[in-house]
Amino acid sequence: MHEISVMNSVVAEVIKIMEERGFKGVEKIVLDVGALTFLNEEALKFAFDVIKEDLEGFSGAELVINIIPAEVLCENCGYRGDVNVEEDSFYHFALPTLKCPRCGSEVRIVGGRDCVIRKITFLS
Repeated sequence: MHEISVMNSVVAEVIKIMEERGFKGVEKIVLDVGALTFLNEEALKFAFDVIKEDLEGFSGAELVINIIPAEVLCENCGYRGDVNVEEDSFYHFALPTLKCPRCGSEVRIVGGRDCVIRKITFLS
């Protein structure tokens, strides 16, 4: 469950910014989470709720998560868009197929693999 370590890093960065700028607390954190990070939204929220319990200035903080879809680019035919997703009962979850859905060529990932702090609303 790497959501805990990711959320620890997010909170550490927010605390650093909060202290540098002299804010007293955090009202809201907005994260953009790419579908290809395989981070679970509910696990991120749970980790945030656990971590913020012991932090001054975070008691009423809200975490908003925007899931950013995967996006690929095919250099062969120019396709740009979603990846195909195939269910495989062996893995117990869906795996993206990183081939062009139009021509079957290899593709380059151009979106959906980052986790970015999009916005922080601080309390003065």
